[in-house]
Amino acid sequence: MREEGEVARRAANRAGTTVRAIDAYPSYFTIDLQRNSAVSGVCVRSIGLLPGQGREQDGSMKLQLLYFDGCPNWHVADDRLQEALEELGSRVEVERILVSTQDEAEAWSFHGSPSVLVDGDDPFAEPGADVDLSCRLYRTPAGLAGAPTVAQLVEVLAGR
Repeated sequence: MREEGEVARRAANRAGTTVRAIDAYPSYFTIDLQRNSAVSGVCVRSIGLLPGQGREQDGSMKLQLLYFDGCPNWHVADDRLQEALEELGSRVEVERILVSTQDEAEAWSFHGSPSVLVDGDDPFAEPGADVDLSCRLYRTPAGLAGAPTVAQLVEVLAGR
């Protein structure tokens, strides 16, 4: 939780806000922010998953596909994710999440569109990758691509 708190404080400072409180729960955390402006008392609550704590309440895998409007690759990633799930015989539903603002990108630790989260983790995230509303490239056996391959998705999902 300490690492998430530091990330939240840095993101808040860049966004012109101050972290008022961070509360940790078994599978998520909340952050109360206050805008640094002439208007006092403006408070926003942000909720995020703790890394590795994103499983559904029944213990099943949680899959989320994050994208921004106009991304040319998110449909490809969605189709490949569905194909990987079929190959594994899984009936897990994929939650599709539209990320529209830089603040939302920060809240989701969004490394570009499309991003696949498995139980709240981004298994394809490169160390030190920027959080931004941008297109994302994946390293595949055939070179850089706009979405992971079905085989890469099967490998990641089978390990969960």
